[in-house]
Amino acid sequence: MQFLREDLKVSRKSQAIYINHLFLPLIKENKSLKVLKARHFHDICELTTNKAVNISTKMKTIFCYILLSLFTLFGLHAQIFEYIGTDNGLSSRRVLSIRQDKQGYMWILTHKGVDRYNGKEFTHYPLLKDGTSINLYPNLNYLRTDDEFTIWEMGKDGYIFRYDELKDTFQLMFDLGEVYPEVKQTPVNCVYMDRNNHFWFCTQGTIYIYDGKSQTHYKLPACSMGMITSITQGEDNRFYLSSHKGLFAATLDNYRLRNITKIELGFSHFIDYIYYHNRSKKLIINTLLNNLFLYDCQTKEIMDMGGTLTDIGVNAIIPNNLNPDEVFIATDGDGVYKLNTRNNHLVHFLKEDTHSLNKMNGSIIKDIYMDSANRIWNVIYPTGITIYSERYPAYQWLTHSPNNHNSLVNNRINGIIEDSDGDLWYATSNGVSHYNIRTKQWNNYFATTKTDPVTKSSIFIALCESHPGYILAAGYMSGIYMINKKT
Repeated sequence: MQFLREDLKVSRKSQAIYINHLFLPLIKENKSLKVLKARHFHDICELTTNKAVNISTKMKTIFCYILLSLFTLFGLHAQIFEYIGTDNGLSSRRVLSIRQDKQGYMWILTHKGVDRYNGKEFTHYPLLKDGTSINLYPNLNYLRTDDEFTIWEMGKDGYIFRYDELKDTFQLMFDLGEVYPEVKQTPVNCVYMDRNNHFWFCTQGTIYIYDGKSQTHYKLPACSMGMITSITQGEDNRFYLSSHKGLFAATLDNYRLRNITKIELGFSHFIDYIYYHNRSKKLIINTLLNNLFLYDCQTKEIMDMGGTLTDIGVNAIIPNNLNPDEVFIATDGDGVYKLNTRNNHLVHFLKEDTHSLNKMNGSIIKDIYMDSANRIWNVIYPTGITIYSERYPAYQWLTHSPNNHNSLVNNRINGIIEDSDGDLWYATSNGVSHYNIRTKQWNNYFATTKTDPVTKSSIFIALCESHPGYILAAGYMSGIYMINKKT
């Protein structure tokens, strides 16, 4: 937006003020006046200039300093959401998982491989098995980091890859089906990486573990827990495992699970995801066909979260870096929830909004990650990545919506005013828009459409309110129009 025009010698706001003074007497004399003829808006500016309305060089300098100060204070590029897709260099919009390494790079797993993002550019890494890229799918393949923030890829396909920084490539570290051929006939139901760099592969009644540090592997003795659906690590070597038979606690010791105990929850719903919150010592339990529950591992109490996430799966739960009592819950169809484990308060944090721009653009969140700058990276399937940040305050983005009469008439805005009722008026390159702040409705004037073309120019470059309820709109090469908002 150009605030000072050297050829006009006045600001747009000053132009509007002096137009008001020039034409108000004329309007009062002729109430039926609809169009004030002038060659174009420059003529009005010349009139104001001829009436000795001049801005000195000193005043213009001060005005420029004020504008620069405003830009410095409020910024020009503040936003809440940022979207990353194939247009930005992402190898595929079908993103599966995301993590950050020790150098601050973001690693993004897509169905085509792994992309490294430095904030500006992407570097693509295929995952190769015998020289051939493997196929990657949602809910089957994941990225993880160890205690040194090394990037690992694991999947229900039985493969484990590790990024080799010296070779700048991903190396195949383990092939479950090659080491244990019987797995080829049995699908892997659950994979999990614990804090000790152990990778768990769970099949029907059998658990295999690969040690990422020692690069060894072993098969746990058969247990009676059934088909494992989810695993989470509690204190030290204590683990919680859910299956179609319920929820269990066990200790991993000397290559076997010991002290296996079934936790009585009082219901028999299918559990699809569990997460242990270390600070509160609570288990977050999501049941696929029922509700979300909290289980206090100290008091043995179970809390029903009251009909939340019914028929909604959970894909990931991560801690909130800014509040140790809170976690973010990424769902498979209802956006992101935020849970406070101290007061057990659950809120719908990020919800899809299809009616507004610069909002959440999806509800299927395959993974979620909070980076070192406390930005939340949402893996939205099959759209791409949406980054949420609370660094800047929220704002509303108004744009023209095609085939929607209740929207801004055009995206090229040449002037904005607020009238005496608090309503907003927009001079655009295709008519004038009026937004009623009480009814939340739009009224558009003088717009050119395919079904209703106009012979005169529909470009408007300035607005002012002559007196309450009467708006003057200056057209480009079409004169000045007066709008009575009450008629």
